[in-house]
Amino acid sequence: MIFISVGNNEANFFRLFKKFENIINKNSIIRTKKIICQTGYTNYKNRNFKLINFFEKEKFLNFLKKSDFFISHAGAGSILDSLGCNKIPIVLPRRRFYKEHIDDHQLEFYKKLLRLKLILPLEKKSFLLKNKFKKKKIIKKLLFK
Repeated sequence: MIFISVGNNEANFFRLFKKFENIINKNSIIRTKKIICQTGYTNYKNRNFKLINFFEKEKFLNFLKKSDFFISHAGAGSILDSLGCNKIPIVLPRRRFYKEHIDDHQLEFYKKLLRLKLILPLEKKSFLLKNKFKKKKIIKKLLFK
């Protein structure tokens, strides 16, 4: 299962969903997976995905734990929750340029996390081309060097 979350910011984050659609349209393995999206305030429609605007923290964590892939904005809470669940988040930061946030703090946080090798960029599509994503091995390598 693939779980996508864009957080609860009131700004639209349609760009993340469009980038994800471009990836899965080119990958038959990913197309076979169940996809659950927490859309927040983004008015996104896709009849092939299960779309939920908002849900409680417990349900969020449940989806996160069950997911094979977690794709997210660069919100600190979502990133920390995913790492706490032994998931390497695949991230696209909200940007001020696209009116997705009031400033670029997510971009700054994203760049720092990339340098620390704690996240994977959604821009780098190669992680989705493999059928098996070895999360636990990567987490152990990153956190216990």
